[in-house]
Amino acid sequence: MLEYAYQLKSFHFLEGSIQSKTVQQVFERLAVHLAKLVSRRSRKGLYRRYMQKSDEGPFLRGKMDVQHQMRNVRHVNLRSQYEEHEADVEDNQILIWTLYKIMQSGICRESSLQTVRRAYRGIKDAAILVPVSAETCTGRTYNRLNQDYAPMHALCHFFLEHIGAHHTGGDRTMIPFVFNMAHLFEQFVAEWLQIQ
Repeated sequence: MLEYAYQLKSFHFLEGSIQSKTVQQVFERLAVHLAKLVSRRSRKGLYRRYMQKSDEGPFLRGKMDVQHQMRNVRHVNLRSQYEEHEADVEDNQILIWTLYKIMQSGICRESSLQTVRRAYRGIKDAAILVPVSAETCTGRTYNRLNQDYAPMHALCHFFLEHIGAHHTGGDRTMIPFVFNMAHLFEQFVAEWLQIQ
């Protein structure tokens, strides 16, 4: 079932056993495992692709846009087109968004959260934080340069699918509801203070 649902090519049973009292502990252990995989990959180097860029300035970089220069003869700056080797690709954006959502979720205790934060800091300068849906993690094509991303994206799919509500519309129907958040919070604090 795991191989089908998360499109893993293989599933290995490890030696020994683990003890988890709650589902939260399972989530936390998976989050730490994902963070370690991301940290290991960021130490090796993140997956990069050549991205098409264009720039305008006093120096030529790459190929000159000749048609633009011919139309704008009096224009001093040169418009050039070039390719840049960037890590800000969707593969890395999935990882950074998932780590960010895990840090916000409250799943992890402080000791585990440090591992997740360390992985997040290792990748945050390479990719832009962009909201990503769980469906983005499935049906991806991998090559020899990013094949180790497959298990990480499988874990990302798991977390993005099961951590809280999303900013996009879903495929399920339900009765819409509205509540006064300020009033709800006040009632929560009052009840919590009575228990304490």
